[in-house]
Amino acid sequence: MRTCSIITAVVLSIIAVPMIIGSILANSFTTIVLTDESFVAQLNPQRIQAQVVEALPAILNSVVANPDDADATDIYTGLFPDPTMRAIARDQMPALVAGMQGDFSVTSLTSTLDTMLPALMEQTVDAAPPCTADQESALVTIINTKRDLGDALCQPQSPATRQLVITYLQDNIRAALTGETLSQNPDNPLTTLQMRDVNNAVTSITQEAQQGIIWPVVLVVIIMALAVRSLRGFCGWMGSLTLISGGAGLAIAALGQSLLTMNVAAELAKGMPNEYQIIAPFLTIFDSAALDTYVQWLFVIFGGCAAAGGICIIMALVLAPNKREHSVGVTPMPGTPLAQTSGSDGITAPVPIATNTGAIRIGIVTGELPPEQAPTATTATTDAHQFATTPKNATTSELAPPSSVSGDDQRG
Repeated sequence: MRTCSIITAVVLSIIAVPMIIGSILANSFTTIVLTDESFVAQLNPQRIQAQVVEALPAILNSVVANPDDADATDIYTGLFPDPTMRAIARDQMPALVAGMQGDFSVTSLTSTLDTMLPALMEQTVDAAPPCTADQESALVTIINTKRDLGDALCQPQSPATRQLVITYLQDNIRAALTGETLSQNPDNPLTTLQMRDVNNAVTSITQEAQQGIIWPVVLVVIIMALAVRSLRGFCGWMGSLTLISGGAGLAIAALGQSLLTMNVAAELAKGMPNEYQIIAPFLTIFDSAALDTYVQWLFVIFGGCAAAGGICIIMALVLAPNKREHSVGVTPMPGTPLAQTSGSDGITAPVPIATNTGAIRIGIVTGELPPEQAPTATTATTDAHQFATTPKNATTSELAPPSSVSGDDQRG
């Protein structure tokens, strides 16, 4: 039963250590970082929207590489509210991305739009069915009032109208891909999607901080109930938990410190060039001084945990029982000669042995022994392991004649 309790306590300790570390990390982040005004200011929709626009060329490359992805649909919807413009953008986006030739920067995208967009929009208009007079008139009205094209796109017969339509398509594509459309619509799906991710992350950390305190405490209480039977056991188990948690937490703090001091952007650019283009604008969030304060606080709190654990383990060692040799007293069993040790170690010292064999009962004695057969008391000095005993060749008949023992004893 005791072994099962110890094994259970060990398993729970393995679970408790990462929970203790996670609770400290989450609560420290909530207390230090999420309350810092300069850090929180970077999480507003306008800031997120600006970062999305900066990362837009790389995002478009990802969209072209994964056209059927759910995020691709959200991105096209955010950039092109008009379904007709959205369909045109899907058709022409691979050519625009290829025109950037791997340079997914805002400057490269702008240059590509200037050189390629007019020809691409001409191809789009020329591929549309010819307009009737009524359709062409309706198309001009839609363009002038800046409404959605819907199904009204067609190939105008008038050169002036044709150029009007081409210019209209170019302006819409350019406004969307340079971020102008996003700026005019702060509630667009693309910015909303990014803000949702940010809010979810903040909410998750806050909930972890609030609820993460309870479970480690519950596990520690269960561990103590299963394994602790003394103050020494309490110090040992509590010291082990806090020392391991503090040591692992110090390693995490050191990793965080190295990430803040090293050039993370350069490392990501070398290791993940495609992904880096997308996340690079968002790395500016780590420039906040609150993160430096957070890491320094982690060193303090985890260092304190490790020190407290070490002190508890030292106390457990001090409280360990002494394994000193004690004097061993020899206590004769009933019927054996009385022995009393006189040495300090209780084992090898000579002791006086007084043996009184004047009345050794064999069966039921019915009469006194003859004087010549009665044994006399002797005194001897010997080791604690040696006692005066009846000779091995002594027989019952030598100690008591048959006439002195009852018939029942003879039968026995």
